[in-house]
Amino acid sequence: KADVSGHRSDTIMILRRDTSTGDAALLSIPRDLWVQVPGHDGNRRINSAFNDGPHILVQTVQQELGLPIHHYVEIDFSGFKSLVDALGGVEICVDFATRDVSTGLNITEPGCHTLGGLQALAYARSRHYEEYRDETWHEDPASDIGRTKRQQQFVNLALQTAMERIKVDPFAAGRLVTAIGSSLRVDDELDPIAAAASLRTAVDAGIATYSLRAASTARDPR
Repeated sequence: KADVSGHRSDTIMILRRDTSTGDAALLSIPRDLWVQVPGHDGNRRINSAFNDGPHILVQTVQQELGLPIHHYVEIDFSGFKSLVDALGGVEICVDFATRDVSTGLNITEPGCHTLGGLQALAYARSRHYEEYRDETWHEDPASDIGRTKRQQQFVNLALQTAMERIKVDPFAAGRLVTAIGSSLRVDDELDPIAAAASLRTAVDAGIATYSLRAASTARDPR
């Protein structure tokens, strides 16, 4: 999840699957959450932990949130685009025309639209999400919180799309395997295809989504 410049993480999510029920939940962690990063003095934004490598990011999450992490998955922007394109796009439904001038998101009509890789990336990264209502553009006041909700919704829809594609077209699995292999960085013990298959029950039911409660606090930008 490398950002455009440097190696900070753009998005951090934790997926937990209950092996006894098959249910799964997705927790989003604000990238600006202030934490103690191992090997550094004082507090830092959690996304900066990625700059020291995935193992430090994992260690930070386990240390600060008390959550065990068994596997690691990383995808960059190019990989995200490739995965969405391999799916044939992901359908997003909106109540109004929407845009984000910063990311290039541009959905000109309300309704359901299949977003290809570029527009899907623009949607998922949108921090200045606007809707055209009452003959004017209104920016989402929720900012990063709204962005988190859209990202979680997109992950759910993308997983559902993948499962449906494989049901209808068995050859789609091969295309997804190729896209996954070239797009994801995972730990040595994780089989992405087996992991996705184990989530089938949860995906069909809809993965529950959660976000950390957070308060905005002014900090020294250093």
